[in-house]
Amino acid sequence: RYKGTDTEVIFPTEVKGTAITGIANATTTVPDNYRSIVSVVIPEGYKSIGDNAFLGCENLERIILPTSLEKIGEKAFANCYKLKEIVIPDGVDEIGKRCFAACRSLETVKLPISIERLDDETFSGCSKLISIDLPRNLRSIYAKRSANSGLKNVVTHNRKPRFSEEPFPKGTVF
Repeated sequence: RYKGTDTEVIFPTEVKGTAITGIANATTTVPDNYRSIVSVVIPEGYKSIGDNAFLGCENLERIILPTSLEKIGEKAFANCYKLKEIVIPDGVDEIGKRCFAACRSLETVKLPISIERLDDETFSGCSKLISIDLPRNLRSIYAKRSANSGLKNVVTHNRKPRFSEEPFPKGTVF
């Protein structure tokens, strides 16, 4: 876990000569210093962001993800109340359950073309997210994906993904 007090955090590429390739899983207890983080930059070379990594960074507004990223864990950005936009780079093929849950300021999401499925409640509680463009390779969306989001419009390309239960709010247009 990050132990500093900076509000603008840039993760290191190495520690004591050893390359860093991921952010480890974290507990669901949010450290006090995480509450003031406003911006995060994760450099190239990182392949994964662990479960709960930024859970509860309630003032996080901006995050820059590397193109080397492949996996984002469960609840990695849940309860980041001020996050407005997320661009998930192509190459990410796994986004964990409730990854962006309760990001109530989230308005814009760019999903990678490499993603094939979205797990439970990925965007649940994202009340300002009203439109999402689902990539062509997305094959399945599992139950209650964004049931409590503000989604009103979902764009699909050439085919509609397989849904489990009701992944979007009632009245969502495809």
